Amino acid sequence: MRIGIRTIDDIALLKSREVSESSENIDTRLHLYSTNKLVDSHNDRILNSLPGPLRILEALDKLPETCAGLQISSDSRHTGGLFRKLCLKINCHVMLIRNVLVEHGLVNGALGIVTGFQENNSTCRPKAILVRFDDLALQIWASTEYTGCDGSVPIEMFEARFPLSPKRGTKAVEGSRLQFPIRPIAILKGRIY
Repeated sequence: MRIGIRTIDDIALLKSREVSESSENIDTRLHLYSTNKLVDSHNDRILNSLPGPLRILEALDKLPETCAGLQISSDSRHTGGLFRKLCLKINCHVMLIRNVLVEHGLVNGALGIVTGFQENNSTCRPKAILVRFDDLALQIWASTEYTGCDGSVPIEMFEARFPLSPKRGTKAVEGSRLQFPIRPIAILKGRIY
């Protein structure tokens, strides 16, 4: 299969593993999706099944004054990987999507659980999202570095800069998005979706 050739036996094996959405224990099975949109839909469903209130964190987008009316893409692939709208709950699984402190293991792909929010007194947006990462060494480091956070790391907002698509014949311009550099992921029985 890896070279793009499937035999009848390959197809039969795959079909033997196929289950319908109505199957028992569907959420504990490995899910493969062909698009990011389908993955995000699955992750949203798992997130919404968790108890507790949902926090919706809108990004802060910046455009040059010369670009009035230009829309920033809603596709995070065009905005430095940062989402326009980030939905989280306490105890949801997340993945870091930017290198933050490489020397301590806070790297793109690090996995953890949201344990809380450090509130900002001047705005309704949290100052940081507290994440207890799966890496035990990182938890030990965080316990000494961030006392009172119970082994969690405060993840602050990150600003990504990216090119905007200007009108034909005009000079290229840059926009930016300020958002927390994490994304919710579905992990059930040790599997990432």
